[in-house]
Amino acid sequence: IMIIISDFEKHNNAILAGEFLAKKFNAEVSVISLIDAVREKPEDLPELVERTKNEIHRAAKHIVVEGISLSGEAVKEGVISEKLTEAIDEEKAELVVVPKHYGEILPPTEEEIRLGMVTEHLLWKVQLPVMIVEEGIEVSEEVFNNVVVLIKGTEKKLDNLGYGVALAKPGGRIYLLSVIDAEEVQLRAEASGKSMVDVADELKKSREELLAVAAKNIRNIGIKDVEIRVKVGSPIEEILKELKDIGGIIVINKAAEEIDKLGRVAEYVVRKCNFVLLVPTR
Repeated sequence: IMIIISDFEKHNNAILAGEFLAKKFNAEVSVISLIDAVREKPEDLPELVERTKNEIHRAAKHIVVEGISLSGEAVKEGVISEKLTEAIDEEKAELVVVPKHYGEILPPTEEEIRLGMVTEHLLWKVQLPVMIVEEGIEVSEEVFNNVVVLIKGTEKKLDNLGYGVALAKPGGRIYLLSVIDAEEVQLRAEASGKSMVDVADELKKSREELLAVAAKNIRNIGIKDVEIRVKVGSPIEEILKELKDIGGIIVINKAAEEIDKLGRVAEYVVRKCNFVLLVPTR
């Protein structure tokens, strides 16, 4: 597991999230920081690098004190995308934990809800599971024991189910959440001549059957607390409403084609939610 931070205090909950995952999966942890040499003034770099090394070392010591094996700590300066790829390759990282706004040029606004450029690069360019953590939000066992798995209903493979199960075991709860877009219901009703209520009921039944099979498989491998939730409406509004009700972490498949079909719902969820695990399609 690779944790990317630049400030021990500011990114403390990303460190805690990485530690929680390391304990759950019995994994080694590396902690790194990336400095954009293009943006920084050359005369400021030595001091910035030294200060960042101190922050990284504080995080490394915290990880070791928690009884977790530390595989490395490093500060890398240069072109961010290149240094990020280099670090992932060197550490043979299998999962990355990153603060939501890491590498931001300007602070996020309520309207734009910007992600940091490092976070953006990890989400859409790197084929690894990525845990995105909102800064300043408390990390607790309860958060990670309530796992929401978002299922669109047309996925060829439910890759995110495996990660959701791994996060929830042992003793956690899994919510299988699927949202049927109200616009799709309207289009199907107009094309078929059926009422929107009938179309919505048909789609809900089909989706519930799909999720029931998934829930049965999950229970068979030891997680008994599985709940199915199928909603009709605006995907973004329904997902955020359910997450507010449930709390916890949401697991989403980050396949580009699925995100596009969702109208970039996945990207919006990343921007608005506190704990998100995006899983690549294999």
